[in-house]
Amino acid sequence: MKFLLPVVSVILGIKLIIDPMLRSAKYGTVFDFSGFNYYIGGFFLIFGVIMLAEVLKKRR
Repeated sequence: MKFLLPVVSVILGIKLIIDPMLRSAKYGTVFDFSGFNYYIGGFFLIFGVIMLAEVLKKRR
């Protein structure tokens, strides 16, 4: 359970870098991060990696 937020952050960061459009079929909304995909995706990627390292460090 402790791995959930870091893994989701890493996956979201990689997804935003590759495809900067977040769509919701249920609500019909689209979030377009085209100009900021590297900044926002990189933030989530680095945040997730740091949190994952902290979780793994606590397991030792």
